[in-house]
Amino acid sequence: MPAKSKTRGRGRGRGGNQGGPSQEAPGFPQQQQQQQQQQPQQPPQQQQPQQQPQQRQQPPQPQQWQQQPQQPPQQQQRQQQPQQQPQQRQQPPQQQQPQQQPQQQPQQPQQPPQQQQPQQPSQQQQRQQQPQQQKKQQAWRQQPQQPPPSRPEAETSQIEREVSELSLEVEGATGTVEGAAALPATEFLPVTVSAVSDQRRRQLPSRPGGGTKGRKIALYANHFNFKFSDDLRVFMYDFEIQDCNKRTQNVRQKGKTFELRRTECEAVMRAFMRQFFPKINQYRYIYDGRRVAYFLDKLPGVSSESTFKKRVLLPKDSGEGENEYSVLVVESRTPTRHFGDISTYLTTEMGTADIPIDAIRVVDVLLKATFIEKSMVPIGSRALFFERSVPLGQREGDLPWVMHQGLFASLRPQWSVRLNVDNTQVACYPSKNLADLLYEIGKSKRWRDDVWNRELSDKDRIILGKLVKMCRVEASHYKTKEGRNFTRKHTIFDLKRSPAASTITLDDGSTLTVQQYFKKQYGRDLQYPHMPCAKVSSNRNTLLPVELCTMMPYQKPPDKEGEIVSAIIRKAAVPAEQRKAEIEDRLKRLELNKSRYLAEFKVNIDVRMLQLWGRVLGSPAIGYAKNQSVKLDRGPGKWDARNAVFFETGQVQRWAFVNLDDRVRNDMPFFNMLTQQAGQNGIPLREDNCKYVKEGRPNHDLIDRMFREFQKDKIEFAMFVVNAFDKESYKTIKSLGDLKYGIITQAVLSKNVEGPRAPSPQTVGNILLKINGKLGGINWRLDQLARDLNAEGRAIVKEPMIVFGADVTHPAPTGDNSIRKSIAAVVASMDVNFTRYSAEFREQVSRKGTETNAVKEVIDDMKGAVKALLLKFYKRNGFKPTSIMFYRDGVSEGQFTEVLRHEVAAIQQACTEMATGNEYEPRITFIIVGKRHHTRLFPASKQDAIGKSGNCPAGTVVDTDIVHKREFNFYLLSHEGIQGTSKPSLYHVLWDDNKWSSDDLQLFTYYLCHVYMRCTRSVSIPSPVYYAHLCAFRARTWQGEDSSPDASSVSSRQSAATDPASLRLEKIEPAYSRDDSMFFL
Repeated sequence: MPAKSKTRGRGRGRGGNQGGPSQEAPGFPQQQQQQQQQQPQQPPQQQQPQQQPQQRQQPPQPQQWQQQPQQPPQQQQRQQQPQQQPQQRQQPPQQQQPQQQPQQQPQQPQQPPQQQQPQQPSQQQQRQQQPQQQKKQQAWRQQPQQPPPSRPEAETSQIEREVSELSLEVEGATGTVEGAAALPATEFLPVTVSAVSDQRRRQLPSRPGGGTKGRKIALYANHFNFKFSDDLRVFMYDFEIQDCNKRTQNVRQKGKTFELRRTECEAVMRAFMRQFFPKINQYRYIYDGRRVAYFLDKLPGVSSESTFKKRVLLPKDSGEGENEYSVLVVESRTPTRHFGDISTYLTTEMGTADIPIDAIRVVDVLLKATFIEKSMVPIGSRALFFERSVPLGQREGDLPWVMHQGLFASLRPQWSVRLNVDNTQVACYPSKNLADLLYEIGKSKRWRDDVWNRELSDKDRIILGKLVKMCRVEASHYKTKEGRNFTRKHTIFDLKRSPAASTITLDDGSTLTVQQYFKKQYGRDLQYPHMPCAKVSSNRNTLLPVELCTMMPYQKPPDKEGEIVSAIIRKAAVPAEQRKAEIEDRLKRLELNKSRYLAEFKVNIDVRMLQLWGRVLGSPAIGYAKNQSVKLDRGPGKWDARNAVFFETGQVQRWAFVNLDDRVRNDMPFFNMLTQQAGQNGIPLREDNCKYVKEGRPNHDLIDRMFREFQKDKIEFAMFVVNAFDKESYKTIKSLGDLKYGIITQAVLSKNVEGPRAPSPQTVGNILLKINGKLGGINWRLDQLARDLNAEGRAIVKEPMIVFGADVTHPAPTGDNSIRKSIAAVVASMDVNFTRYSAEFREQVSRKGTETNAVKEVIDDMKGAVKALLLKFYKRNGFKPTSIMFYRDGVSEGQFTEVLRHEVAAIQQACTEMATGNEYEPRITFIIVGKRHHTRLFPASKQDAIGKSGNCPAGTVVDTDIVHKREFNFYLLSHEGIQGTSKPSLYHVLWDDNKWSSDDLQLFTYYLCHVYMRCTRSVSIPSPVYYAHLCAFRARTWQGEDSSPDASSVSSRQSAATDPASLRLEKIEPAYSRDDSMFFL
């Protein structure tokens, strides 16, 4: 029991306004249901052509629905199924036969009495059953929260038995599913889903014509015309540079890898060219800094048939002696690169899989050489930065990092050949004394100054060691034999426990302190003897006092907690108009067209931004309880819901309020405001059903005891007040609540409970948005989707549809060659409003192998996750969806083919395994959601600028000029940015059985950005993708991290390994018994 605990009261049941859905029919489905009961048989003159199910992009107008109410489209399509099926069916290769055997074997020994004499229904019986079957799907739209009515056991279908047998795969499913509808062959639309062939993998869906809906808006995009000569040829050579020094050779003999740094390779390359090819102009070749160089002239004496190996000498840092390197040059097997390949790609029917990556790599290396010529510094792959830096922190005690401004440049051969140029920023360590830097880091973590007067604790030393591990430092205390000082460069591998005041033993057996050694050997007096020493050798115990080291510039610190990103956003966020001016001004000042590299390679860059047209889509109406509809009168992408009641309120019998911060003296004002606003919204968070706990010094065991007590008291929900710096308590709360006890939790920062501006009604309202979703409620719905209509009154969703979202989050690099697990999260909608979602979690190997650092984006168990969610959908609704929308996050263009080959095929296999006697092949649309790009849109007119930042309005869509010329992709800016310049999301359709039109897909995607339950604003990506992102990071919190003195940064739930086969794929199962909770909000 907690030391300080008292009960304010026990609840006596549910109270407050229930706020359930209205019983009024949401549009035309009820009319159809009534008229179906009167006229179950369809007149033949109302049948439509057989091609109708395929023409999704041309749905019937509302007037046609009223003229022909007795003929809903699902029934027309089912009647036509026997005629269409022989023409449309394409059997997936080697998929159906293996699935039939396991389905038939369990039936033979059971022999239920009601199934001993199976009878095929007659055509008349099938016609009589059709209206009842349609009513089940229409009831899903009218009353999505109600389970289907129960039926006698004799009517139980085979899919119900599968749900019962696979109940372990469904969260909270036990026993037989009650009330599931029978699924005859005529229940679903005839759909053709074939295996993902090589041809379809390479030829992605074509754009079905550009969109037309919405008002036009004049825009600028940060894309610049890029002109080049089609007949330009470059010759590619492979370079292998090795360090021939004795120390490096010893490392290789031990089987360890040794790779030279980029700056060292570039120095060797320059010396090599000066020595052996002095006649070649330095601006007629470019080098990527590693293994490849591109030349406008062929190297004499070098070919693919023979090797050219030479020795290069560079002076040592001390100036005494030289370092020896060997340079091996071989002509590439495909030596010639043509810039004309880019033009060919644009003028033919090639797709993303055929993009001329070799020619684009030449351009990337050329741009990098050009920017370096203009005195910019490369940090990362494609971004280059100016040498001048500014402090990142804005006040005393902030992180001591500095920020460099720079430019990102990348060639985008889409509609035309253009260069995407954007502002970018990076945080780096300041180039200063390492002891001073460590002191400032400690100050930012609120360490007291006297901590440096004694030896650091292991915990503090490990924190600092992780921040500076693998950083490059310079030490200038070294002396030559003649007594001349020189500088050496080192890599920090760790901060050791032994400070400068510790004793060491020399080779002759004598002992002295580190402080005495440096005084005797180098004449240096150490000022901070209690500071740790830096280990600067990987295989030897070579130590250097940190005050003798200087951090080298242009090195990025780790950002595990996201503090650096937040600081950069605060520092660098500028209005859209200012960002546009800065990009153009920097390009002009660089005078790129005066570059000698670009002149030699015959390249010209236009410094004027591209002008283009976009469209602003109409906003949906937001539906709350009691038929209350809220319009977006505050502007596109946001609405005022202060007087609205949640569409459906979550319920809880008993809850707990736990204060874990002893610095929060008075939490009653926050508690009273919380319970008052909760009552106004119908959530039963009251004082009489709450258990109050106050405990100021939390730890894992204490929190675990709390949860045990909560479980005994049947508490379903617990709110915890935690300090912002107490991240361990947060991890413990989420791990125990989610995985062990199944108690829903909500953490609140102390500053929001008690402080100068706390409690705030707006903050409490935002917290209740999350709580209501966690307790099974629905905050709002979209009226358009609930009535199957878009803003123009046309139908978008005409049949049962499920919407998926998926994301993969990867662990931070460990600094060694170990392989850790990534987290894959897949979520799916469970209702008609696309507001309630369920989630599946998977752990998987993070990298493709030990020989590469490339992360693995493909979800290994996509089939298992999709099948589990489809079973949950069926259990909840009583039938299976006929259409699947899948939004996938975190995939780059180079991974399209791999994801299409594995993940779309896995979704098809999951659907095939869901078929029990009746073929189940829903139409699948698979869309990549991209945020890792640098395209920005700027309004050309100030009248179109929105908010203080002057961004484009929410709903701005672009599907011309800067998108692919043939494939189905578009940019959509679905949110209003709060600060800085908003970034649109890029949507790329990889698979489309539903045959969406551009207008309908853009509208549907935009609408999904309005059902994110955590804020009354539209968000930058569709809500299911956002939820998948939240789930993946929630699972990362479950993993935790071991911070013991001798531990690495490997998760406590996993161990690092060097063999991918040693890591077992794991399914993570939350412990919740209720299936309506979106606990990950």
